[in-house]
Parts: sequence; C-alpha cells; structure tokens
Amino acid sequence: MQSLFEYLASAPKTHLAKVYRRDNPDAGLVQSARIVDDVQKRTLDTKRIKSVLAGMEPEARRLLLAIYTAEERGMLESELVRGGGGGSAWTGYWLGQLEYEQLIFCREGEHRSYHGFREMAAQLLPALLTEFAPTEEAPTGWISNAPYATAHLCHFLGRAALGELRLTQAGELHRKSLQELSKGFISGENLSLAVAEDEAAFLFRFAVDSGLLLEEDGILRLSSSASAWLEEDRTEIARRMREWWIRKRVQGAARFLTALSEQTRTQNSCHAVSALVPWFSVYEGWDKARARVQTELFTWENLPKTLRELWLIGGVEFALRKGRIRSARVLPPPREHSDAPYSSELPRGLPNFEALVPVGAPLNRQFQIELLAMRDNDEMLTRYRFSKDSVVAGLRAGISEETLEELASWLGFEAPAQRALAEWAASYVSAVFRELFVLQVRDAERFRELEEFPQFMQLVSEIIPGYGFVLPKAVKETARELLRAFDLLPGEEALAERAGRAISPNDEDSQWLLPGFVHGEILYRYTQPARREPPPLGDTERKGRAEETPEQRLEALDMAIRSQRSVEFAFAESPKKRIQVQPLRVLRDRDPMKLIAVESSTGHRNEYLLDQLQNLRLVEEPA
Repeated sequence: MQSLFEYLASAPKTHLAKVYRRDNPDAGLVQSARIVDDVQKRTLDTKRIKSVLAGMEPEARRLLLAIYTAEERGMLESELVRGGGGGSAWTGYWLGQLEYEQLIFCREGEHRSYHGFREMAAQLLPALLTEFAPTEEAPTGWISNAPYATAHLCHFLGRAALGELRLTQAGELHRKSLQELSKGFISGENLSLAVAEDEAAFLFRFAVDSGLLLEEDGILRLSSSASAWLEEDRTEIARRMREWWIRKRVQGAARFLTALSEQTRTQNSCHAVSALVPWFSVYEGWDKARARVQTELFTWENLPKTLRELWLIGGVEFALRKGRIRSARVLPPPREHSDAPYSSELPRGLPNFEALVPVGAPLNRQFQIELLAMRDNDEMLTRYRFSKDSVVAGLRAGISEETLEELASWLGFEAPAQRALAEWAASYVSAVFRELFVLQVRDAERFRELEEFPQFMQLVSEIIPGYGFVLPKAVKETARELLRAFDLLPGEEALAERAGRAISPNDEDSQWLLPGFVHGEILYRYTQPARREPPPLGDTERKGRAEETPEQRLEALDMAIRSQRSVEFAFAESPKKRIQVQPLRVLRDRDPMKLIAVESSTGHRNEYLLDQLQNLRLVEEPA
C-alpha cells in the first residue's frame, strides 16, 4: 500500500492533468498544488467510491478485496489471474478499470503487481468484507489461545534458561526439544495434535527474531534483552507478538484484521471459516484452489498458514462442528482488552510443595516459577511442583536465594514449606557464590598484572594466592567493565563473553516461508476503459439461434459475461466467416451499442458494433 497523497505528489504532471480534466472538463488553468488537492478529494469521495463499486461486477469487487486484503504486500498480476478465475484477458480488463478509477495502482519491475491506497482501506474493506465475508450467528464453545500465548512464551524462555533446548546444525530447534516443549502446550489439542509442535516452532522463530535467544555450543541461552522483556506486563508482550507477526510475517494486515474484528464486535456474531480462508490465503500466493474453497469444515492442517499463526498469537478463536473447524471470530488487538478475565484467581502454595498459578500472573513471577518448579498442566490455573532438584536447577540458572524467598512468600507457602525451600537452596548457595564472584586467573603473568592494577585492587575483597580474586557482589560488573577497558580481561572470561552468538535459522524452510516479491516502480497509466453500465440482468439460460432480435442478442451476451463463456458470431458483410471471442462488456450507452471482447485466435481486445453481429451463439463448454 501507499499513501494516496504521496502517489499523487510523485505522479507526472501530464498524468495528473488527464485525471483532473476527466472530472473537470471545463476548468481553465489551475495550479499544480490545487490539482493534487482536488484529485485527492475527488478520489476519496465516499459517493464516488460507492458509485464505482455499484457499477462493477461481483468478481471485479472480489479482485479489489484481494488487493486491499494483501495491504503492504500487494498482489501479483499472475496471482489475481489464477485466483480470479476469469482468465488473463478478463482479469486485465477489470484491473485496468480499477486502476482507471484510482482504486488501485500498478508497480512494474521483475513482476507486475497491484496495490491499494492506505486512505481508502477504511472505506473499502468494511464494504467488501460485508459482501464476501458476511457474519452469522455465533455458536458456543470457542477455543482460543489468547489467555495462553504469553504463558507459553514464558515457559519456552524458562526451558531455554535451564539449558534444556538444543539446536541442530542448520540452526533449527532440535526434534527432541520440540517434542518436549509441545508436551506443555495442550490448549489447542481439541483442534489438532499438531498444534503444540506448530506453536513451539513458532515461538522459537519469534524469540530468535526478537533477539531473546543466543546459542552456546548448540544449546539455547537467554540474551540480556530477555530479562527486560520479562519485566513487562502480559498485554505489552502480546502486543509485541502481534506487531512482529504483522510486520515480519504478513507485511501488514492490521487494517484487514481491524475490519474483521469490527464486524464481530457483538458477542453473538462470527464468520464462517470458509468465508475467511480465501482472504488469509492471499499471503501464501493466491490460486484457484485457495481463492474458491469448496467446503465448510476445515482441519487445522488445511487452514491457511497465516490463519493458524493468528490463532497461535491469540488473534482469532475457533468453534468446531463435527470435530472440525467451522466458525472463527477475529479478536481486537491486545491493547483493547486486558488480562482481567484471566486473572481472577490468586496464586496458592500447597503444603505438598505444589503451587497453583493463574495464567494472568505477572510474567516475571511465572518465569521464576518456571525455573524453580516443574509444570504439570496447561490450564487457566497452572499447577507447578517444587522439588530439591528443580530448586537447585533454578539456582544454577541464575535465581538468587533472596528471589526464592520472595517467591515462596508471594505464593503463600506455609512456614514449614518455606523452611524446606530455604534448606534446599542453602545446600547449593555457597557453591554458587564461589562460581559467580571468584575471578579465577590461571596465567601467572596476568595474575601479576592484576595485582599491580590499583583501580582493580580497590574492588577486591580477598586475594587467593595462585588462584584468583574474590569480589563483592555489588562490584562484579564494575570490575568486568574496568578490566575490559584496559584490555586486562582474563582469557577464559573473554571467551565466556563471546560464547553466546546470534542464531540464524533457515529462512528458506518451506514449512516457514511465505512467498514474497520485490516491489517495482510505480507505473502511472491513464487508459480509459469502457464506461460503467448497470449490473447485469438475472441469469436466463438460452441457446443461440440462427435468427435473433437485438434483445435476444443482448440477453445472450449478458449470460456469456456472467458465466465467463465464449460466444461465436458472424459479421453482416461476411456471413460465412465466424469469429469466437470472450465478451467483457457491452456499451449500452453508445449509439450504436458496442461489444468489447477479446478475440480467441489472436488475444487482442477489440470493439464490435452489435447491429453488425449475426447468428450469435454461446460456445458449448467442454464436457
């Protein structure tokens, strides 16, 4: 998409002049700035847009909806030809008319593509979706991932912080890690058993692209930015997930999703999935099969990839019929709803070292629990189980003894349970102190240099001869930065700094990739097509006859245009020579009336005088 003002501001003056004269034939000399302003106002005029849409055939409006659904991506001409179903000549004709009416514009590069204007989306999308994706009465029993999306991300990051997730040499999540993760994601098991693995793979891509993960010897680790993310509230993280998906995956679908959610704002309305599938399919490359679905019930695997991913981030909910997906309801962005419906329960610590934590709990608290306990279910009230091994693993991953104490109090554990947790932590905390705050230096020369460095020695609380230096907790980072600045950072410490490296998954993976293309330069064209006519008459079946009245001839042409069939006729001056054409439009306001059609033998678009046509008949469709 592009701003209409930017489009007009960069247009050649000759093009603007033609567009302006079309609507103001009697105007005199006008300044360029006024021309741009007048053309923009006329283009965005609501009455004009409604009039243009009313004069088009439904299939032409369908092409227009596909282009505006694609938003920033745009649609290739080849995709519109395949999805439109009327052939290249028919599609080219209607695209030319849409371009002439300034509802879309064309880009020419390696591929020819068509795009909409941002300012028109608010007018066109609601009207077109009402026609091609009408709402219906909503059933009961909705399945949504909205309450669980951020909780699942937190669980994923917790497994990474514990060092339980491995990478393949190709930079993808190891199969075993994928399977272990998917065991904890069961919110979508009623849709399909494949949902859990799809979500684990999706969260991996999101975390990598957001800079939350690093690799160290084939094992996933959290980056420094992950800690800052975990301090945010859930609504903010959900918003970031949605924005990343819109920007990275579909290259802009915010207006489309907003229009769909506005249609179903009342609790008793929804969309049939079959009505949404063609429009979510535009991001995967439109073709006849995707554009014209033949079923009302869908399995998870048969849904468009983009619609499945929207469910994973909590942007849509599904309802089933006969075990298959029948209805969908697109949800508004996270900023328009809060975690309130998911947070009514309070966390509870049980005497048997188990804790019940609602999915709306603060994200940082859930992350701490993920490190210190084992997760037993995936429900609105999640059950965690603490053990000595899990607590030690959490301390090893970086949880402090003070944090464990605060967490036990927040969960409401009774005094005996809190004492037991403290005892488990005490069995490990001294080893953690030595690991974290003792700087070991094996190189004798480097040891001597550090001993003679006065600024560093001011930070040292104790020297261990021949081994290293003991540092207070508060000055650990200060000492590291000081040594790095003077190029005195010990070798092993420097290696540890470089151990975590960025992850580069295979973006060419067919299971992940969505087709895209490079946008070419804007092509400014002014080719006046046939003028609009009233909508076609009702469908009346009719075979061609040897002799026909003008009314019968028009009736046959109307039927051929509606059914996208070819016709055959002869000219009055050459009755023995018959021509086969694909009719596009009848110009009823001309005298005499004309037919615009594409000649089948040459592919050229020509105009024919209706009163010169004889023995017109519809060409029989092949069996």
